[in-house]
Amino acid sequence: MCIPRSIRVVCLLMLALVTGCTPNAANTPESAAKSALRLLQAKDYEGMFSQFMVPDELARAIEESGSIEKVAERTSVGSWERLELALSEAVKSTPQYSEDGSRAVFEWSNPDRYRDEITFIKIGDRWYIEN
Repeated sequence: MCIPRSIRVVCLLMLALVTGCTPNAANTPESAAKSALRLLQAKDYEGMFSQFMVPDELARAIEESGSIEKVAERTSVGSWERLELALSEAVKSTPQYSEDGSRAVFEWSNPDRYRDEITFIKIGDRWYIEN
């Protein structure tokens, strides 16, 4: 059975949109927060690290641990839960930008004992979660 190329392309585009894998998934702090939250809710921790951890920090963590899978395994459940809470708050709010526009801070409406904000930093044309 041969499926026409145009139908395959449309199906792939629809799949990318449904899963949040769009080219612009991290071109604003708001879109980055939404995409990161989707990854966490899907328990795709490796995807979360590979897409939203600052590249230099990710490279160091992989060098120390041996693989991105091990980096994700070493992260505690509590850390993932706090990050999910922070991102849930971020997608409901508007960030405050630094003067140069390279940092965006989302403040929590209901801070927990660990943090009261989550910060994204811009590197190139993408936004990453600042550790």
